[in-house]
Amino acid sequence: MTDYHKDVIFQVECNGKGTAFLISESLMMTAFHVVEDSEQGEEITLFNEKHGKVTGIVNKLITEDLKAIDIAVLDVSKNIVDSNYVKLAISEKFPEGVKWYTRGFISAKGSDGLNILPIGSNTITSSYDVLTEVRNNYDIDLSVEKEWDSYEGMSGSPFMVNGYAYGVITTEIAQGEKTKEITALSTRKYSSLIRDLGVKIIDKEILDSKPEYDTSANESYELINNYDPRSLSDKLKSVCQEIRKARIQLYSRSAVNSNIELDQFPKQRVNALKYRIFEACQKLLLTKIEHGLEPKLTVDQIEDILDEFSDEATKIIKELTMDYTYPIKNRESIKNAILSLIDDCYLAFDEEGLYEEN
Repeated sequence: MTDYHKDVIFQVECNGKGTAFLISESLMMTAFHVVEDSEQGEEITLFNEKHGKVTGIVNKLITEDLKAIDIAVLDVSKNIVDSNYVKLAISEKFPEGVKWYTRGFISAKGSDGLNILPIGSNTITSSYDVLTEVRNNYDIDLSVEKEWDSYEGMSGSPFMVNGYAYGVITTEIAQGEKTKEITALSTRKYSSLIRDLGVKIIDKEILDSKPEYDTSANESYELINNYDPRSLSDKLKSVCQEIRKARIQLYSRSAVNSNIELDQFPKQRVNALKYRIFEACQKLLLTKIEHGLEPKLTVDQIEDILDEFSDEATKIIKELTMDYTYPIKNRESIKNAILSLIDDCYLAFDEEGLYEEN
């Protein structure tokens, strides 16, 4: 069972909101921007259900260089005796696909706290050896399974893998109106501070646990008999004579964009992805035909079918990422891949698009 260290993770009540976690009975770690308005020695209020309210101040070892990379340690006003302090570790490598987790006080949940579980697509997506002027407070990108409008308040939470904190959550990366990734600064960037504080930190490399290729899906894709020679344009016109040329061109561009996006990945992974998408859409198409799908459709009905295909395929891919690695997981890219499959003779909007073995 995953230990979220609930009793030693605190909500920070400063001018801003954030999270801090105990690394010893008298020291907490957080992101500096959470407490920067109190850096001149003002007391910071910290709260959790077990220990109630305590206060802290920014430790004197926090230099300007540490502030610049968004790291802070707080001296706690009273010793907090607990057997479950967050253990710290250093890893030089952060393999993609490794599951991570944390607990923090996202503003959207008030004082309830939020656990991010080490499941699904909560994984390490990339890491960087050096910080840059633009990316000065994180060296690890972390994907998140649930997309909140904002993860404000999670800053200062521990970045956890297999029972150890390998860093501090520092910021979020948004795409559109949703947060797509959380970022962390690894302990390797401030390990000397930890040792100067007299806190134990161990060298413990994170092992590569990237999921395997979906080999069975790759092999199944090679066996599909793509017998429907119609192009995407032909398939659209066969069910909807009034569809505009501009819409056909829009769908065609999306199909081309999918091919460009997927060309950068290994063929086996792309084939496995396409098969899982194909299989999900085929099942949905079969159900629709069995329930009387009309041979002639409106543009709105075509768009509804594409949306249903996209929703179902996205759900299946996200479930399978618990065991396998796929090149893409977001809905928009999957929708484009569906249009590519239609153009490549594998799917359609009518009964001719059903795959039936001889």
